[in-house]
Amino acid sequence: MASWRQWWSRLRQVQPPRPVCLMVSAPVGAVSVAVLVAAACLTPEPSGRGTHSQLGLPGCLVCRLLARPRCPSCGLTTGFAWMMRGQFRVAFQCHPFAPPFFVFTAATAILAGFSLLTGSFPWLRVLPLFLTVGLVYLVYWFGAFFSAPNPA
Repeated sequence: MASWRQWWSRLRQVQPPRPVCLMVSAPVGAVSVAVLVAAACLTPEPSGRGTHSQLGLPGCLVCRLLARPRCPSCGLTTGFAWMMRGQFRVAFQCHPFAPPFFVFTAATAILAGFSLLTGSFPWLRVLPLFLTVGLVYLVYWFGAFFSAPNPA
């Protein structure tokens, strides 16, 4: 039986056909670029949250459903808008994951463009990094949410 390292090594060498590269890279790149363009077009709220209302989105559903003043995702849109303006410190104050998520979104857009131009499929090489950041954020989200006092 092959070890997980051998399995992962073989998986990383797999090069899917060009149509698969296009089917994965085109939508992933389009969404990443759309997020970055939206962040560039938004004016960050000085309060650190609420910038998403400029997109016509309603208030935070989690906050309304659970009667909390703030959820662990509040401030991400504002943080992205500040990151587009190069304001790392302010973005971090809005949400601690705004700067790393912004960097990952930009890297994803670049990676998708590279994949579309070259026909290569680099997604499997960065998958562990993306999964690790996602897991860390989930731990943060649940920890911040369940450790926050309920105002009721």
